[in-house]
Amino acid sequence: MCVILGFGIKLYLRKVTAPKRPVTVSAFALPFVCVAYAALWFVLYATVNETVFHHDPGIGDGWYTNVGNGYAIDMIDVTDQGIVHPTEGDMNGLNSAGSLSGVRRLQISSPYLFGTQDKDGFKHLGQESEEEDTFFAIDSRDHSKTNLSTEAALRTYASSRGIKLDLQLIATVYGKYRFCLF
Repeated sequence: MCVILGFGIKLYLRKVTAPKRPVTVSAFALPFVCVAYAALWFVLYATVNETVFHHDPGIGDGWYTNVGNGYAIDMIDVTDQGIVHPTEGDMNGLNSAGSLSGVRRLQISSPYLFGTQDKDGFKHLGQESEEEDTFFAIDSRDHSKTNLSTEAALRTYASSRGIKLDLQLIATVYGKYRFCLF
């Protein structure tokens, strides 16, 4: 590409009497400068997303984002289920005792997180399963978790706290918190 640009500029400027070398060298260097600029921009973008917003850089087979209230969403290899876990306190981290794997649908209504879970989510990885056998509510103020037996019970629980239950797929919730103006 560089050779073609350099040769094309040289051919285009063949009748020009002014010095041609600076323009030819610039045309030859342009693709390298563009790639270096893009690489620098991506490193800056990834660094700011990680350190300021606590989001993944958007590459690879794992996705994570901070959803506020001291919690984060992680999805590894699939987007039909994920892990919800605390980001602060003694029980923080992806593999902590406070994490919930197999989460399929989620609603974040501060200070509560409402959701559905597939207890056998690991067995259903990559199967596009919609299995949900556990319903939960988390109070992010003290990280207390309430398990409920049905979605109707979860709806009643949320309603008793003045919240209308509107569960969404975990990938949808991730998208709302992951993508920002940056």
